[in-house]
Amino acid sequence: MSGQGSGGGGALVAIFGLWVIGVAIAFSQLGDSGNATESLVPSPTPDPNFGLDCSTDEACATPASRAELAGALDIALRPPEATDDAFDDDDGLDQEAAINRLAAAGLIGGCNDRAFCPESGATRAQLAAILVRAFDIEPGGDDAFDDDNGNPFEAEINAVAAAGFSGGCGERRFCPDSEVSRRALRDLLTRIAGLTAEPSATP
Repeated sequence: MSGQGSGGGGALVAIFGLWVIGVAIAFSQLGDSGNATESLVPSPTPDPNFGLDCSTDEACATPASRAELAGALDIALRPPEATDDAFDDDDGLDQEAAINRLAAAGLIGGCNDRAFCPESGATRAQLAAILVRAFDIEPGGDDAFDDDNGNPFEAEINAVAAAGFSGGCGERRFCPDSEVSRRALRDLLTRIAGLTAEPSATP
């Protein structure tokens, strides 16, 4: 999600502590899932693009698919290996193993019975909901934007803005129905990794 967070960086670090992040994602409109039971540790040296194609400006501006979102989260969170094949419509995809790991860890669900809908996109509002559930942020806070009034994820949008994860797309605008680009997803995960990184023992 583009835009700068409106403060809250210090509060964010206080909330999340060092590296260990308790993850409990339910994908809501991106797919129902159970609660995660594992605490996952973000990779200290992740792929700088989190597996997303940002080889050109055009590629980087392309909306991220659900499969790409799963692949990026897999690189960032490194869930345990999985043996079950959770979905039928992701067979042969580069992100199939990542999708299975996230599903086995209770972090991601499908869009239908045995279907993941890997080519569908995710909106900024849906990603806000994912972040709130992933990092156990309390939904709510000040009404940061005007164009999300009545959106089912308005409380989550306000929460990620207050936490410093994401700002808007304009003056008091969040663009909740816009799809998340690969660049925005990459930059968001980079920001989260930086905010949750363990301070170095060296002064």
